Amino acid sequence: MLPGGDRGSDLLPDLLTVADVTGLPLRSVVVDAGPGGLPTEPVLAAVRESLAEEAGTAVSVSTVAAADEAPSRLSHLRRLAVTLPEPNGRARGAAAAKAVRLDGEGLRSRYRLTWRQRLAEPERLALGRSGDDLLVTVSGFRQPVRLPSVLRRCVVTGADWDGRRLHVDFVPDEAVWPQR
Repeated sequence: MLPGGDRGSDLLPDLLTVADVTGLPLRSVVVDAGPGGLPTEPVLAAVRESLAEEAGTAVSVSTVAAADEAPSRLSHLRRLAVTLPEPNGRARGAAAAKAVRLDGEGLRSRYRLTWRQRLAEPERLALGRSGDDLLVTVSGFRQPVRLPSVLRRCVVTGADWDGRRLHVDFVPDEAVWPQR
C-alpha cells in the first residue's frame, strides 16, 4: 500500500526495489488517499509506468478512499473493502534468479547468477557473502539471497547491473570444489 501525494511517488522506487530483492510476488498495488484525501492520480500514473514493462504479470492498481483512522494492524486492512488478486505462483526478482555456467570446466568454470532487479539508487547497491547466502543491500535494505548449490562452492568475482538485471559472477573456490 502506498500513500497518495508526493510521499507515495517518492516511496515507489524504493518499494519496488525492495520487492525485487525479496522476491515478493507483486500482484497488486493499492494507493491510499489518506485522511486528507491526498491526490492519488500522480501516484497511480507512476505505478502504472513503473510496472508497464512487466509484460505477462498482471498487477492490479487501485485506490482506497480515506479511512476514519489509519490502519494500525493487518486485520484493519479487511475494513478497507479492497479485493486483492489471487497469487499466481510466478517467482520474480531474486526468487527467480537463474544460475548459468558461462564457460570452462572444473576449476576453470565461470558462473553467473542473474535476476531482474530495479535499483532506485544504483550507487547504494552492495554485495556481501555469508555462508550459503549472497547478501544484497539495496536502498538501505539488506536481504540474504540463497545461492544455488553449485554457487555455494564458489567465490564472487564481480557484479554488474545493466539497468534492468543484476548479474553476479562466480568462479570455483579451490578449497571446497570437488576434485575428480
